[in-house]
Amino acid sequence: YLDRYLSGFGLNSEKDMLKRIKRLFDTRKAIERTQNGIKKVFIISRGPIGGDINLTSIIIQKIQKALPETEIILVGGNTTVLKEIFAGVILENNFIEISFDREAILEEQIKGGCSIFNRLKEKGFSEEDSIVIDPSSHILKHGLIPLIPSDKNYYYFTMTAPANHSLGERVNEWLDGVFGLKEEIYSKVYVAKENFIFAEDFYTRFNLRGKLVVIMNFGVRGDYSKALTIE
Repeated sequence: YLDRYLSGFGLNSEKDMLKRIKRLFDTRKAIERTQNGIKKVFIISRGPIGGDINLTSIIIQKIQKALPETEIILVGGNTTVLKEIFAGVILENNFIEISFDREAILEEQIKGGCSIFNRLKEKGFSEEDSIVIDPSSHILKHGLIPLIPSDKNYYYFTMTAPANHSLGERVNEWLDGVFGLKEEIYSKVYVAKENFIFAEDFYTRFNLRGKLVVIMNFGVRGDYSKALTIE
């Protein structure tokens, strides 16, 4: 099954997979279709939440400016978290949750790529009017796992930045090349209305208006080697 799936992408050996990812790293391309020709943009969640705020939010804003009539669909491993930060901009039915285990062996993760593509097709993916943007996602192992048959529909952001550039600046530059824009966009969180209401209630209940409130998250995403000890 796995050989058949990979051969469909012209990948018959480890060397073929490495050549493909090198090609993705080295290729910088602009949208080939007219703007009106693209109906759907599927974004693969960068993950974790910090990466999605830092990169994915910029990608969403650029698409809105370049292709305002285009439908945006966000694909991720935990849509509950994604909705916390993008509920105000992505329609409820346009979050695709997929099964994703970062600790799984590569074979299982490649099989997962096939199931993701099936989910995209269920959501209306077509080579004629759809593209996929991958901000070097963990889900696709930073470009190693193939997703769609034609690379012409696949736009991959190389997760590198010069020493004097932030990743936000780098993704802005890359997206300007893809969409033909020249505008710097900053990261943004699209908080759901109910969360604003909760925050209002929180501030009122604890008499915090006019005060600076700092919230810190010490989550380690299952990597307990990062956890702080009691000492």
